[in-house]
Amino acid sequence: MLKTSKVQKKRLTAGLTITATGEKLNPLLIFKGSGTRFNKLHNFCGFILKKNHTAWNTMKIFLDYINQVIKPFVFSQRLLKPELKGKTALLIIDNFSGHKLDDKDVQSLKNDGILIKFLRPYTTNLCQPLDLNINYILKSRMKESWIDWFSNNPGENPAKQVIYSWFRKGFESITPLNIIKAFLLSGISNNPDGTEDILSPNIMLLRNKQFTNMAANQQEALFYEDLYNNPEHQDYGLSWDEKCEYYYDEDLDNK
Repeated sequence: MLKTSKVQKKRLTAGLTITATGEKLNPLLIFKGSGTRFNKLHNFCGFILKKNHTAWNTMKIFLDYINQVIKPFVFSQRLLKPELKGKTALLIIDNFSGHKLDDKDVQSLKNDGILIKFLRPYTTNLCQPLDLNINYILKSRMKESWIDWFSNNPGENPAKQVIYSWFRKGFESITPLNIIKAFLLSGISNNPDGTEDILSPNIMLLRNKQFTNMAANQQEALFYEDLYNNPEHQDYGLSWDEKCEYYYDEDLDNK
């Protein structure tokens, strides 16, 4: 949500996809409106632009994005890197309702070697790399652009192409090192033997039993309590299988 004046706000949904090796894929931008034309925005290459009456992501938009961006990226990586041939790609997403796909679509992606795993409720702020190190960078850069624009255009409302330029500036400021660090902070890309778990503050907090102080509600507190009181988690670090079992909705079929 972008505040453009005392009475007007413009909603924009941005969808980002990053990889544990530091790549950022073409992002998704959803504006509030109807139709498929974006006027001057079609001149900006690379970004996937959509419209609907709420500016929220939907299952259809998300599936289109997977087919248009994520699948081609996965297939191209398998062609460019022989060691990835036959390997399954893991797509980790949060529990937002617009990300929920039909079983047939999930199975179709699995047939293409793309395994979808949903984060458990109340774990997005702990386990999602975007939340841990990327969204803050993006929003900070957009805020800088927002302040600069309104200082030079008092009382005016920015057009979609202006908002787009703010997002593009923020997106381009995200570096591969930012992305790699985000995955390490989440504990997802760390070595399976636990030797890198110290890089993840959330895992170390779990070791020190401080999570209940961070819980937003009783259900979240109970989730953390189960996580760190389980006898299997009293040793140093969480193994990869344990992370998958407790961070995601079911055991990971392919590593």
